[in-house]
Order: sequence, then C-alpha cells, then structure tokens
Amino acid sequence: MKIDIDRSEWPLIIVKWPSGALSDELIEDYLRQSEDDLTRREIHCILHDARGSMGLSAAQRKRFAEHLARHSGTIATWTSGVAIATPSALIRGMITAVNWITGTPCPQKQFATATEACAWLAETYQQKTGKQASFDPRARRAS
Repeated sequence: MKIDIDRSEWPLIIVKWPSGALSDELIEDYLRQSEDDLTRREIHCILHDARGSMGLSAAQRKRFAEHLARHSGTIATWTSGVAIATPSALIRGMITAVNWITGTPCPQKQFATATEACAWLAETYQQKTGKQASFDPRARRAS
C-alpha cells in the first residue's frame, strides 16, 4: 500500500489515497514530500483523490494538523488551492476535524468528483497567478 503522488501535470499535484489504514511511516513520507513541494517556491495546487478511504488514525490527523500549523505561511504563499474529491462523509469529517484545529492556510474545498475539483483548482491557480493553468481540468474522468 502506498500514497501515490503524481506531479506530472505540475503545477497540479494529484495525491491518490489508498483505501484502508495507513502506516505512520507512509504519512511521514507524504508530509516530507509535501515539504519538498513547498521548497520549490512555485505556486501549485493539490488534488487529494480520497475516493477510497484514507483511514487516518487520531494521531495521524493530529500530525497533519501540526504540519499545517508549522508550514501555514509557506502553504499560503505557494499553494493556490487544495481540493478533496470524496463522496465519503467520514472522510469529510476527518478533514473538518483537522481544519478545526489549524484552519486552512489556503483555499480548500471538497467535491464529489475529481473533475469538479480540478476545474476549481484551475480557477484558484488563475486567481493567484493571473495565468491560465497548464493542466486541463476537463481531462479528469468523473467517477
């Protein structure tokens, strides 16, 4: 099991979350990679494809909250938006719990499909940079 991070359409980063419980090592690896993305000092946006179950434990949700708090300023500067594609009320609840603790350093919105999420991310990218996003939001398959 792994968290698949696709940067092939930069400035769009697509994070595909597997179903089931994730190890703390996988979460720490994801957070390290997220920090690496921020050190590029390029505006980007993130699509979390969480249509499977993220399966985060309370300790892992706390770790995400700490990460967001520690990097809040950098995230606000370099991330134009974060979209979460999930039909799951459970996942939306976990995301809400993390956001209650730290707030969101950049625009964040939840969607039922990756297509809708990607279209919104293209808008947030254009609003922040004044440039049209180089990725095609219509290329996403709604599912």
